[in-house]
Amino acid sequence: MAFGRLTSKDLTVFDQRAKELILDAIAQGCTGRISSRGHCILRNNSNETASVPPNMSSRNRSSQNVSAQVRRLLAAHRPARNDASASTVAAGRPERITVARAFADHGVAFSSWLDERACDLPADAVIDVRLDETGQTVFEYTAAPPETLEIAPMNSTARADAELPRTEDSATLRRIREALGEDPRIAELSTRVEGLQAELDREKRRADEAEARIALLKEALGV
Repeated sequence: MAFGRLTSKDLTVFDQRAKELILDAIAQGCTGRISSRGHCILRNNSNETASVPPNMSSRNRSSQNVSAQVRRLLAAHRPARNDASASTVAAGRPERITVARAFADHGVAFSSWLDERACDLPADAVIDVRLDETGQTVFEYTAAPPETLEIAPMNSTARADAELPRTEDSATLRRIREALGEDPRIAELSTRVEGLQAELDREKRRADEAEARIALLKEALGV
């Protein structure tokens, strides 16, 4: 496989840390290819190379050595990287991109900057990316000012209403009932309740009379 600009599609077998190292080097102008052993061979413009294995998540001595090797590769590539970067990000002139694109374009450099922040940013947040005088990539995020609600001045009618003493809820309900009139269903229910109460009274009287007759019968029988 010839050297070229690798993308995430070429790095499906590489873990996240290895992929970030490779894509960051590619974004800074290096080229790469996948070797027969499955490693990614990175090459800078001085024809120096660095080999990145698929697994970098363990962070052991071997992984640290690979990271250091890639840093040396990029340091040697830096003069040419400044010229190449100027074509996409002008020095001193910020480019507004989303966090998701910053991860894809700047990899480890952006991830390191994000780790230094006190809080994370959503993927659709917009940041400014620019090159400083030394050619280093600088990331900046400015939070949008909170929206302020404009409060309309209170007119004389509203002010007068606000100054009126508040009436009790019960008095308000009473006035509403008086204005609407009595609900016929309430009158019907009241009539039914009165009828049931009268029936209950009659049943009580019959029970008392039956109990009195039973008492007289027992007395006559001498029980």
